[in-house]
This record gives sequence, structure tokens and C-alpha cells, in this order.
Amino acid sequence: FKQPESTHLGDCPICYLPLQLDPCGFTKMSCCSKLICNVCNLSNLIRESEGSLEHRCEFCRQPTPDTEEEFDKDTIKRVEANDPVATCDLGLMRHKEGDYTGAFEYWSKA
Repeated sequence: FKQPESTHLGDCPICYLPLQLDPCGFTKMSCCSKLICNVCNLSNLIRESEGSLEHRCEFCRQPTPDTEEEFDKDTIKRVEANDPVATCDLGLMRHKEGDYTGAFEYWSKA
């Protein structure tokens, strides 16, 4: 069995397998901007539900946001820390809102 070559998305930081090209095959964590494969995410969810634990990020162990506002605040916090993944995501959010100038600025910065 030969492992596939890595994709442009990189590898899952938990299991080190290449992330799928399908955007439904991984989850972006807002607290640390890491892309986690769905297998690792599901494994963590099962572990937390069996142990009656609070849902936390698989990578940095921060509590995951419950609302969209908390998710946006985490993303902005990562942008302020000069995280290029979060900066690109914020540009996408601005683009969806119709703020094309703001989106271009964030994408250029990323």
C-alpha cells in the first residue's frame, strides 16, 4: 500500500494523511485555522460523546464555537495574528457580503 502524494491543501496535522481535494472531506477549525480530516474529526467527536466531554478542537484543544458570531470572532482573532488561511477566509466572507474592495485587500494580504 502506497500513500498518495500530498495535495495543495497539505496533510492532516493529526494523522498526517493528505487532505482530500473534496471540500467536504475536511473541516477548518476557526480557533487555529488548521484543516482537520473528517476521520480525525469524527474520531474526536466519538471520544468526546462517549466520555461526555465538551467539544474541543482536535489540534489546539480550544472549545469550538457554538454560534456563527463566535466563529467570526475566532476568524478575526486569527487574522489579527497574521494567519494567511484566516485572512483568505475573511476575504471570502467579505466577497459574499458584496464588499469586493475589502475582499481584494484581504486576499492580497493573504
